[in-house]
Amino acid sequence: MRLLFFLELLVLFCLSRALTSGLSLLFHKIFKSQRISVWLIAIIFLPGTIIHEFSHAIMAKFLFVHVGKMELVPRLNGESLKLGSVEVGKTDLIRNFFIGIAPFVTGLSLLLLILYISFSKNIVGLNLMTGVVLYFIFVISNTMYSSKKDMEGAVEFFLLLVAPVLVLYFLGVRIPGISWGLIENKSLEGFFNMSVIFLAVPLILDTAFILFAKITLRK
Repeated sequence: MRLLFFLELLVLFCLSRALTSGLSLLFHKIFKSQRISVWLIAIIFLPGTIIHEFSHAIMAKFLFVHVGKMELVPRLNGESLKLGSVEVGKTDLIRNFFIGIAPFVTGLSLLLLILYISFSKNIVGLNLMTGVVLYFIFVISNTMYSSKKDMEGAVEFFLLLVAPVLVLYFLGVRIPGISWGLIENKSLEGFFNMSVIFLAVPLILDTAFILFAKITLRK
């Protein structure tokens, strides 16, 4: 189930990129205006953009890194659409990694929390609350992934620090002072089982919207 969980996150990442592109083309076909298309996408995903940028800012503040101007105005750079940004001061490799990954951690936590509460409280049905829940699931799941700029230095961080430790672990080497409890904890299996089921919801939503956009564009 753990492997399936991470596979779902990877698929969701790919779908989120395809979804933004599909919606942009769909809105452009309907309104014949790139400016209107960009602003519609920005408005739809605004709650997710706010969560994304504030996650960067809060993590930077927590790590004592300077935070500058925040923008929630969409900007189109060539083929790339930037929904928001926040200025963060230059820092070391480790803090830069955690600042970059903050929106993903926050977004995934909120996503699973919303889905857990929705199912446990049985609020799913043909009602307004279900519509609100589905909207936030859709928005958060498609804005929680960090951009290339956000993850500058992440590859170096992984290769220098994380990869060697993981290799040693799978080779059976246990490093004193490092707790492997989180990896080896059997009780986490329930979390992954639940998460795999919950993540199917945004996967289905994204797939449905992408198919709708493609079918509409072919007409």
